[in-house]
Amino acid sequence: MVGGARSKGCLTCRRRKIRCDLQQPTCLQCHRSKRRCGGYDRYPVFVVYTKHGMEKREAMKDPMHTEFQDSWKLEIRPGCENTSLISTPESMFEDSTVKSFQSMPTERSRFVSWAYENYIKTLSARNQFNHMPVARFLRSTLTLAAEDTALDTAMLAISCRMSAVYHTDQTLLNKSRQLYTCALGLLQRNLASPKLALTDETFAATCLLALYELTSLDRNDPEAWKSHVAGISAVLQARGAKRHNGAFSRDALEHCRYNLMMQCITSRNAFGFASGQWLDDPWNGAKKQVEQQVMDEGFRLAQILQIIDDDSFWWVEIESIQELLRMCEIGSSRLYKIKAKHLPGPTSHELRKPQPPASDKDLSRGVETDSQTSNRLVLRQTASAIQLGLCEATRCIMQKVLESSYYGITHCGSSRWKITDPESCIETEVVILEDGMQLAKEVVSNTNMIFNEFSDPELPPEAIRLLFPLKMSSRMLKYCTSCPQYEQCNTFINYLSGTKGSNYAKARPKEFFVYGGSRQKNISATEAL
Repeated sequence: MVGGARSKGCLTCRRRKIRCDLQQPTCLQCHRSKRRCGGYDRYPVFVVYTKHGMEKREAMKDPMHTEFQDSWKLEIRPGCENTSLISTPESMFEDSTVKSFQSMPTERSRFVSWAYENYIKTLSARNQFNHMPVARFLRSTLTLAAEDTALDTAMLAISCRMSAVYHTDQTLLNKSRQLYTCALGLLQRNLASPKLALTDETFAATCLLALYELTSLDRNDPEAWKSHVAGISAVLQARGAKRHNGAFSRDALEHCRYNLMMQCITSRNAFGFASGQWLDDPWNGAKKQVEQQVMDEGFRLAQILQIIDDDSFWWVEIESIQELLRMCEIGSSRLYKIKAKHLPGPTSHELRKPQPPASDKDLSRGVETDSQTSNRLVLRQTASAIQLGLCEATRCIMQKVLESSYYGITHCGSSRWKITDPESCIETEVVILEDGMQLAKEVVSNTNMIFNEFSDPELPPEAIRLLFPLKMSSRMLKYCTSCPQYEQCNTFINYLSGTKGSNYAKARPKEFFVYGGSRQKNISATEAL
């Protein structure tokens, strides 16, 4: 006996158990009820394929009930990712590239699954201390992507680009650019909506597009990436710290904190991220991982630099200057404790031992593995770079005191100084950080260990993050140009920057190029230091 015919209606109408008029691309039933039309594919959500087969997923959820708005049709200029946004009543899925993927849910799922299996797990997820914890964030994003078109398209764009770069497929790369452009338009629509602007999905889409721009191969200009980071900062401020206490929103915040920290340090402005709310509220009731503790000190450094640059601060009482110097001392002390407890300098044997991959179970539970000691060392280097920034801040504070010609200052030997307020006759003794030279030499020594233990093709992609510590070390070592570490430090900087040794980039494996232009963009960002 033959059963009844399957419904051809859209997913939303089928769930509501009403008759669908089958209009393309959005049915009139959804239009009238101001619902998002789920489309006509029976399984349009992500199916995650791993080496163990297809992952199980939860039951399908009803599409979000959102305020209906006109969509954007995007006019894509050849060879360019800039957009020309034209408001039209048609759905954005009129774009042929996006529509083609919508009509192929299996292929769509395979692209995302490939990116997850080959990029997240094998490259980032197994790192014990990852500056930018992509794995946890993207794993969570997979469960939300099908519920929001901006996030859905952004996820597909970056997955498509990673696959295109790895397989050297120019056609697929062009499609990824078009998807990126479409995602930008959809994100703009979300940000303009009072209901959608502050959702987790909109924030996640913003983070994904910043990641796409960071890994873009098409240009070395970092301005687009910087604008994305500035956009993330604006969205975060609008959402507030307490919105990031949930598992997914916290993962998304942790994912972008390193780049935010670098933006704050180079801008010498903490933008409020050094406040107690942003340092504590998102982790209320949750464990803060060691990399996030290091990032905290980076934001505090940015706040100190912001205060130093504020001319009005230097008319305050002497106790405020003493407190600013204490902030530097306490920050450096906290970083020493973090390094001693969690980030010991590795031996050559530890760097060379086999690296087992992380399991899905470990990833889902956030379990730290013993693999990728090299990345642990890179995080130690970042902590040392922040300490070097604090050392330089103390010198800058003392220089400001001398330039003011108001306070009396006396050197009491070693790192101790006495500052006198001539009006109140109050004297205070301060201690400035003078361990910068030792820290700088340690950074160069650890960098040398990484370069000696890994040949060119094996050098981990995380090594690009050594530029920040090396730049800070060079600034300190310039006071002792005769020491061998000064020349060695600049050699490493030139090598990573590509200004010397043109074969450096050519020697990288395909996995390295998944990072794309991030190398040049990191270089440009650190130039401001």
